[in-house]
Amino acid sequence: MARLTAGARDVLPDLSPYFSLGRVMSGLSRLLTHLYGIELRPVAPRPGELWHPEIRKLEVVDADGGSRLLGIIYCDVFARPGKTNVGAAHFTVRCSRRVDDDLAFPELDPETAGSNETIFADRSSGKVFQLPLVVLTCDFSPPTPRSPCLLSPGEVKTLFHEMGHAMHSMLGQTGYHNVAGTRCPVDFVELPSILMEHFALTPPVLQLFASHHQTNQPLQPGLVTQHKRLQSQVGTMDVHSQLFMSALDQKYHSEDLGLGDDSTCRLEREFDWSTKVLADMQNSPDFGGGDRLTFPHVEGTRWQTRFGHLIGYGASYYSYLFDRVLAGKIWQSMFSPEIRHKAGGPLSREGGERFKTEVLRWGGGRDPWVSLAALLDHSDAGLSPRQVELLGRGGQAAVEIVGSWGLYGRDLP
Repeated sequence: MARLTAGARDVLPDLSPYFSLGRVMSGLSRLLTHLYGIELRPVAPRPGELWHPEIRKLEVVDADGGSRLLGIIYCDVFARPGKTNVGAAHFTVRCSRRVDDDLAFPELDPETAGSNETIFADRSSGKVFQLPLVVLTCDFSPPTPRSPCLLSPGEVKTLFHEMGHAMHSMLGQTGYHNVAGTRCPVDFVELPSILMEHFALTPPVLQLFASHHQTNQPLQPGLVTQHKRLQSQVGTMDVHSQLFMSALDQKYHSEDLGLGDDSTCRLEREFDWSTKVLADMQNSPDFGGGDRLTFPHVEGTRWQTRFGHLIGYGASYYSYLFDRVLAGKIWQSMFSPEIRHKAGGPLSREGGERFKTEVLRWGGGRDPWVSLAALLDHSDAGLSPRQVELLGRGGQAAVEIVGSWGLYGRDLP
């Protein structure tokens, strides 16, 4: 096939008619059934339960255990006037934590637990957990009288990403609320969500939901390949952007801002020290400065005020790239369609159960390096027993091993 150029965007067909929100959510439910034995079930809310009529309530149920309720997801996915602009995000309203050992916990029949929206019982262990509630928010264009909500390929990956966070909250079973679900070391918090991005536009997964909302014709894999190829042409720019934001985040939170004592005092009085740091970094040779200037600083602008991850992810924005490497390794060794092992592939229940058992259910209640080592301790991961041992210990040796893997799937997330 001829190399695609920037102008190819004009001749490639629009894929959004194949990605109506309802079908994508249905496909997500089917995928989660394949991976984890759970499904998403739309239910009617109670009077006064929702804060806006556009919000949809989903029950997460155990498809293998008689539709036992495991958690609830409130989907607030449409843009609207007055809605707080946070982009795409996942918020924990109530976390999963063990409650049967609470002093005031009442007697409970494990067979009936899960019939309400407060607690559920794990029949295999006999433990009882608080039922998790989360909000999944996006800013998709709402449906119109003529068309349902249609998603772009990028928005499909965004939805899969946030659902990865939601599964971390739904499937975590920890004893304490402060280590439940996504309340884990920030270096690893994006791992489940970035891994889910790999599933979004993979042919076996697309077959679960990608069909035209009017004709029901399935999406041809070749069209997705063309779009991925076009996207890969700017993949280097995306990595450059991620590296720059990670470095800027680190610089802002370092002791040495590189301004000098006098400059620091002056700039702090002017409330503009952060712009000086930004400008110096944008114009530095490390990020295309000098004769190879890529994105020079524009005087009078303050881009850093739009860098929302400086709050909450302070000094940890690098975790997106770090977890992208981890997710790529897990995908390649456990879920990639190219895996010949019988337990591999994007719809692998064995792979999904392994990921749930070794990563998701622990939340922050286990050293993530231990979880990673246990997850990758199999032949398809291509690691020696010594490397698995070093991974489990964490530290510099473990980071060096991860660094040797590089960025997998540059044309995917």
